[in-house]
Amino acid sequence: PRQFARRGHEARRNQSGMSYWMARDMVRCFVGAGPNDTPAETAAALRQAAKKLFGPRLAEVYPFISQLAETPLEPDMQGAIRELSPAALRGRLHWAFAEWVRALCGRGPLALVWEDLHWADRSSLDLIETLLPLAAELPLVIFLVYRQTEGDMDTWCAVSYTHLRAHETDSYL
Repeated sequence: PRQFARRGHEARRNQSGMSYWMARDMVRCFVGAGPNDTPAETAAALRQAAKKLFGPRLAEVYPFISQLAETPLEPDMQGAIRELSPAALRGRLHWAFAEWVRALCGRGPLALVWEDLHWADRSSLDLIETLLPLAAELPLVIFLVYRQTEGDMDTWCAVSYTHLRAHETDSYL
């Protein structure tokens, strides 16, 4: 039997104004970095994990995951980010995170648990939205947990699910 990996993120109210903070915490969870780890320690763990997952594709994905995690990036990797427009950088961050999830799913089933979405920043919600279609093609389940009494998450979830056909939505819920 294959192992089922669970990666989770629990939102914290005091981070609700920071861009990609939920995704940043999820990346740190992926590599086992703790809240007390220094940026250098987190960067080392991130680079080691990226080397294992991507091998020769490291330079393609790692700079954007590092940017997402807000870890120091080696000078030889900074060129991939330096020249991008904000919109292009956003697209590459989403692509790299999706590639990370694909690589983890290649090792076995994965559950992503995003908790307290009612406190999520817009950039994290946009990134999560780009991941939803992956559940149709990968051994992946995504749990979105929020309080209906706070925020406007019902509207976000309804809009986010519109890209799924009705029969697919039922199979995911």
